[in-house]
Amino acid sequence: MKVRHDSTTVRLLDGWKMKKGIVSDHEAWQVLKLSGQSAISNWRMGRSHAEPLVAARMAKDIGMSVAEILMNIEGDRAKRQAIKSLWYTLAVSARSAAAIALVAAVLPLLPAQASTQSESSHAMYIMRSSR
Repeated sequence: MKVRHDSTTVRLLDGWKMKKGIVSDHEAWQVLKLSGQSAISNWRMGRSHAEPLVAARMAKDIGMSVAEILMNIEGDRAKRQAIKSLWYTLAVSARSAAAIALVAAVLPLLPAQASTQSESSHAMYIMRSSR
């Protein structure tokens, strides 16, 4: 019985195949121009992971963060749990940093909110709880 391995490489491959309309692993192997015919089978069985250039290509093709994918693959590849955790933490940090950068880039493009008070009114209202 073959056991399928769930890894970043396999999830990336399956997402890439879906977006590209590729049905078989053999066709994916041909499109990616992988050296060994067993490369994808090895990914699926957990014997190996995509090389960085291949993973980066697939990630770019489907609009995923190359840095996050590569860090997660290194986490998958690591043997020691402490090293795995380090890579996975870095991947989450990369995702957070990308989100912050996106907000910083988009925020100046948003229209300024219209004020509900007139520009000359500077009244301050303080609410107090009634006890």
